[in-house]
Amino acid sequence: MRSSLKGIFSGIFSGTLLTLVASASFAQGDNGTVIKVIRVKKNTAVVVFSKKSTPLEVGQVGRVIAKDSGLQKDDEIGEVSRDRFIGMNAGLSMLQTKVDGAGEAVKNDIFDADIVYGWNKGTIEYGLLFKYAFDKAQNVDVRSIEAGGLFDFNFKPNTVENSTVFGARLIATVGDEDSSAQSKGAMSYRIEPGIFIKWFGLSTNLAGIANLSYVMKNISYENAKTTVSGIQGRLGIQAYF
Repeated sequence: MRSSLKGIFSGIFSGTLLTLVASASFAQGDNGTVIKVIRVKKNTAVVVFSKKSTPLEVGQVGRVIAKDSGLQKDDEIGEVSRDRFIGMNAGLSMLQTKVDGAGEAVKNDIFDADIVYGWNKGTIEYGLLFKYAFDKAQNVDVRSIEAGGLFDFNFKPNTVENSTVFGARLIATVGDEDSSAQSKGAMSYRIEPGIFIKWFGLSTNLAGIANLSYVMKNISYENAKTTVSGIQGRLGIQAYF
């Protein structure tokens, strides 16, 4: 069962990576260059090419003539949107693990990676999340595969006019745990509030994300209950389309 889950997660992970790479590309053609200005800051502008534009190259010099109309229907600018998203995140941190009745909590190194798919409504974003986590505490290895959801509240709308978006995030998951110290697996439950910044500095539809959260995770083994908690940081990328 766990090997099947790992295979499914690996397939989703690979597919997400390919999607993120492909999302940065634009359709190209050979009928000149038609652009739409998306954002201007001082003497720098972010533009989008029409669907049949000849691609520009870095270092080219030319003149732009502003026009409000006159484009043929089949050469209209493709709409740039952030209606949906797909992304990947990863983090490495030191949290605390507490086993009921076993004395003081111990520190453990945790690595986790997740993929997300969801919808952007401007001020709020929500979606599905799949996570793989690996914990190590006192020579005990714990691996988990989790599924759940995320909810983002953006302090300003996540639209193409904004290159930086701050907000608050909530993650909730359930998972399957496999510990080297236990003969049977267990179910886990995670609640994770946090804050984030999304930066669209290189593209209007591809964001770099930094997230800081507080992890609260409960694991129910057959003969013991374990709590994992602490602050964790993650970095990731998120493509919008």
